[in-house]
Amino acid sequence: MDMSEVWRLVYTAYRDYIPLLGKTPPTFLEDFDTHVELGNLWLLVRSGSCDAMVVLTPKLDHMLLQTMAVDPNLQGQGLGQQLLAFAEYKTREQGLCDIRLYTNSLMERNVRIYTKWGFKQVGTEPYKWGERIHMRKIIPRRKVIKRFQGGRLIPA
Repeated sequence: MDMSEVWRLVYTAYRDYIPLLGKTPPTFLEDFDTHVELGNLWLLVRSGSCDAMVVLTPKLDHMLLQTMAVDPNLQGQGLGQQLLAFAEYKTREQGLCDIRLYTNSLMERNVRIYTKWGFKQVGTEPYKWGERIHMRKIIPRRKVIKRFQGGRLIPA
């Protein structure tokens, strides 16, 4: 994997937040190399290019959705929904039933997307970029069945 593709995606997905926040988004400070080393960064690749990505970090009692980015030219095509469905799958696969995330209160579009997907706001806190909204979604427990199709692992 070429890390320049990850950074291109992060930059294009988050650059419009710079004027909104008055500074670079904290996502620009993420250590994506470490996320890759830990196996927590997942790419959605179609036609050879990195179209979207998600960073999922398993914790003791929940899955933390740390970062999600979709190429702005491809937004509205359901890629974010695919990433959220994948996050639910990986949460179940880890034996967890709770996904948590946080986002800036000024990123109202993100809050709407996560709310529509079933996340509930569970708290807020001040931080360097304003106010952080904490959200979570409880995933019903189900047995995870792994199937192989065409040599790649897919969710059941």
